[in-house]
Amino acid sequence: MLLIRKALVPILVLILVISLFASVTVQAAESARSKEIVIKRIMDDATAIQEIRAGKSDGRLFRIPRALASELQAEGAAQIVISWTGMVDILLNPVPKSVTGKFNPFEYREVRFALNYLIDRSFIVNEIYKGAAKAIIAPVADIMPGYVEVLPVLGKYRFTYDFVKAYQMISEAMKKVGATKTPEGYWVVDGEVVTVKFIIRIEDERRQIGDLLADQLEKVGFKVERLYKDFMAAITLVYMTDPKDLEWHLYTEGWGFTVDRYNEYDFI
Repeated sequence: MLLIRKALVPILVLILVISLFASVTVQAAESARSKEIVIKRIMDDATAIQEIRAGKSDGRLFRIPRALASELQAEGAAQIVISWTGMVDILLNPVPKSVTGKFNPFEYREVRFALNYLIDRSFIVNEIYKGAAKAIIAPVADIMPGYVEVLPVLGKYRFTYDFVKAYQMISEAMKKVGATKTPEGYWVVDGEVVTVKFIIRIEDERRQIGDLLADQLEKVGFKVERLYKDFMAAITLVYMTDPKDLEWHLYTEGWGFTVDRYNEYDFI
């Protein structure tokens, strides 16, 4: 997966969790050798696991939900390999009004920073991932070689879910730019209700994470347009359009882990 994004403007990433998942491998006959490896592209977990159960596939080189992994392990039909496989974050588009002519609340650092308190990482880890995840606040986790390099910075912050604090921070930032509220509680700037476009992936737990955050954003006064997208539709909108077109404001982004260090890539 290529991580070079020189075509994009700087975009803030708020990291939520590192996902702990299980890969599945089927017991092979002793001394058996494979003459050919066939790789199938199956997006749906249930379909992939059914193929394994039916003997049509020998493994799933991707994460699967913990509940499903437990079922397979109980059946004794497969070996479960547990590993840290990736991380999930909320990607924000901070392109300013001076570029687009349209108001964007995520132009303001105070609003972006407030999301750290608006996101309930503990709920996501325990209720959505059922404990198969770990909360983090930076794109470098403690299992990565470069963690010690960013630890002094991370040590300054103790982010926990605090709706009242997030609401106050966002309210102060919005009032500074002259925003008012409708009777329904939505922010209004330049005579228009502030609406943010939230691209939410549908294939996995990010659907629930997206809905959870969208609900919170509505409560602090932003009207949310929920755009539910699969892999191809989402990356086309997020990575293949110019951020200044404001096709999106937030995205339930996810990355897979490799053996490479984070600073071996050219991030912007």
